[in-house]
Amino acid sequence: MAAVRRIIVIGAGVGGAVVARRLVAAGHQVTVIAETPVTAAPTSVDLHEASTVDRVASTPVQRIVGGPLVPYPRGRGWAGSAAINAMVWDRPMDDVVPTRMVDTAEIGPVSAAVLAADPLAAPVRLSAIDGLRRTPADDLVDTVSVVAGEVSRVLIDAGSAAGVELADAQVLEADQVVLAAGALATPLILLRSGVPVWGRHLVDHPSVTIPLALRDGRGGDGAFPVVTVESRRRDGRILVVEDLGDPHHRTAGLVAALTSPTSAGTVGLDPETDAPVVAFDLLRGDDLHRLCTLVDVARALIDLPDVAALIDDIDSSMIGGADWVMHQVATTSPVYCHAASACAGTVGRHGRVRGLANVAVADASALLATPAGNPMVDVAQHAAGVAAAIAAAG
Repeated sequence: MAAVRRIIVIGAGVGGAVVARRLVAAGHQVTVIAETPVTAAPTSVDLHEASTVDRVASTPVQRIVGGPLVPYPRGRGWAGSAAINAMVWDRPMDDVVPTRMVDTAEIGPVSAAVLAADPLAAPVRLSAIDGLRRTPADDLVDTVSVVAGEVSRVLIDAGSAAGVELADAQVLEADQVVLAAGALATPLILLRSGVPVWGRHLVDHPSVTIPLALRDGRGGDGAFPVVTVESRRRDGRILVVEDLGDPHHRTAGLVAALTSPTSAGTVGLDPETDAPVVAFDLLRGDDLHRLCTLVDVARALIDLPDVAALIDDIDSSMIGGADWVMHQVATTSPVYCHAASACAGTVGRHGRVRGLANVAVADASALLATPAGNPMVDVAQHAAGVAAAIAAAG
């Protein structure tokens, strides 16, 4: 029988929850470190309710070369970004989280109009069940030890993980450390641990949101889900977003997102302040042209008679073009944000950090390829592989 190992998992998002659950099943002693106190049960699917319980944080980032710093949103604490996102899963993963296809009754008026007019539009799959937001972290607290805190660095002794140090200087010892703190937080922890994060690998899906105001009486009841329909294109997706929770201010929007970018950036630390330095360097090469093409598709959907009848008048001729798209991406905090792969040059098979023993990465920062959509499925599959390799090593 393999020896029971003390394993620390940093983060309780999709990757952290999957790896922790599977390592517990393999008989190991697992401690999960999350930034905020635990929410053990599934929560309401209402985005505004989720956002008021200290689950949203942001990191200042530069989206394009020479652009300003803008807030890059992320989930923090128990369930990570799965606690605040639109709950869209590209494929079912029944062993990770329950999902279902959107019901016709949930599709709002703008989504319905796009669905009827666009042959490439289709309903999405959601992890919203019976009015509750389901995540891979549901009930995980019942099987692991939990520490609320922020990890400063991984402690390394003779080339192997020895534990972690928290921001309050508390030290927790471990035989294995798995980083799943998030696509930006994990490389920052590695850097603060003295581990180089090599190369220009940080990617994201550059996107533009076209806000729409619904005419009086045209909105739904302000209830979730806000994304029920998307149109998949060769280079990206057009998502319909509507009914953001305020019945007195009916809003909607079309999000044009490039999901096959070739641009890549870096994550680093300011040598004087130790603050994050994140530069995505988006829209290089032909990425700008391809995102402009997707924006043109979204603009054409806005001009459809059935869509135009639902929204306040908008001059769609003012939307689009390279300068407009560059400005929007550079200066706007994104709503479709899927940072990934910053650690792709730092990890090897099964997320193992090169040159170190018993340190692995199980979140989006370790993905070797840019996800073609929401990365939750890719992250869950990667985390399952990390857990299997650790369990096999005994």
